[in-house]
Amino acid sequence: MLFDGTAESLAGWKMAGPGGFELQEDCSMLSTGGMGLLWYPEELEAYSLTLDWKMAGDDNSGVFVGFPDPGNDPWVAVNQGYEIQIDATDADDRTTGAIYTFQSADLAARDAVLKAPGEWNAYEIRVEGQRIRVFLNGTLINDFTSTEPSRDLSSGFVGLQNHGNGDDVSFRDVQVKDLTVEPEPEVEVTSTVKSQCVGRTANVSVRVVNDEDVPADIVVTTPFGTKTFLGVQPGKSAHQSFSARAGAVEAGVAQVTATAGGRTTTFDVAYAATSCG
Repeated sequence: MLFDGTAESLAGWKMAGPGGFELQEDCSMLSTGGMGLLWYPEELEAYSLTLDWKMAGDDNSGVFVGFPDPGNDPWVAVNQGYEIQIDATDADDRTTGAIYTFQSADLAARDAVLKAPGEWNAYEIRVEGQRIRVFLNGTLINDFTSTEPSRDLSSGFVGLQNHGNGDDVSFRDVQVKDLTVEPEPEVEVTSTVKSQCVGRTANVSVRVVNDEDVPADIVVTTPFGTKTFLGVQPGKSAHQSFSARAGAVEAGVAQVTATAGGRTTTFDVAYAATSCG
């Protein structure tokens, strides 16, 4: 929770530029003065930002994402991030739900769910890679992908705009959820690959030991064939020699794919050239 209606949570934010935000008796905060930017000093990568907002009438504000540390300059967010607009009566690409000056919201979808001034609306803003998706009251109203090198969404800060005197917009329940996908742990196996001679014929010998505590399926692929081993027990090994049907092999790689516990890992293991002449 970035803002829960308490002075303590509001104190965790920083203010860039003039004006500010004031706590209200209903545990919301209300924009005053401006133009400024209330921003949260934690750099984010992939995330879902949720918040409620309410305007009294024809007011103006916005939610900024993906901008670098602005210091005390709110224009950093304007020029290097993206604003999801809050404004009832501007041009299509500058009104509620728009990625400000870049892409209008789906106006039909937005208007079907937008609540009137004086009522609370809910934004969910999902930032993943260079993509921004905006949900208004649970409905997707904008799906935008950045192509601006100067506005890199892969990491950045989030903030709320206080647009100016008379533009009174309230916010509450500001939360962020990490959407970063943790890579699955690799399947633990030990692989040994070597080229060798059997008489005058070269072959490639592959041995894979299952180091997991559950059975593993193992597939070994070489330039001389593929072998699949199903249900290799923990601590046991799968072994196969692949004949080159020639007196020599060039240096190369064997590919090993191991699946265990719902996870799959694929990797290459190199072997040296050998000649049996």
